[in-house]
Amino acid sequence: MSETYKIDKSPKKSNKVKKEGESKTYKVTPVKYEMLSDGKIKCPIFFGLNLKVLDFGTIDTRPEFHSHSNIYPIGFKSIRTAQSIYTLGDRADFVNEIYEENGKPMFKTTCMEDPDNPIIKDNCSGIWCEIIKRVNEVTKARCGDKISISGP
Repeated sequence: MSETYKIDKSPKKSNKVKKEGESKTYKVTPVKYEMLSDGKIKCPIFFGLNLKVLDFGTIDTRPEFHSHSNIYPIGFKSIRTAQSIYTLGDRADFVNEIYEENGKPMFKTTCMEDPDNPIIKDNCSGIWCEIIKRVNEVTKARCGDKISISGP
């Protein structure tokens, strides 16, 4: 079951002026979840076909572990299914983790096609830029197309 919500989104760092009463409509699919006795959400939780959260982690209030638009909970772990970085047309599971190192969040993504060589960076965008670079190498070698991403 899905519902439609109107969400008022102000432009970020933009010179555009929002018209009075203007809003965007987003289709939201509720996710069923179960709360455990300790107040945590029982995992895994599936978000569509390509994302499974295994652990939501623990919120750390230090400034290094959040920004104005993101949080980086220590112990967060998920599995995302995406384009293989080795074989055009195949899909692979990528295990994503956030952990603490020297008081800062570190991001680790392990492609299950090559579990001995995880990608580790100090920001999540750096990891996915590396993955997209590898996907583009496979894709370009076969058909000349490029894939891109957006995000923080």
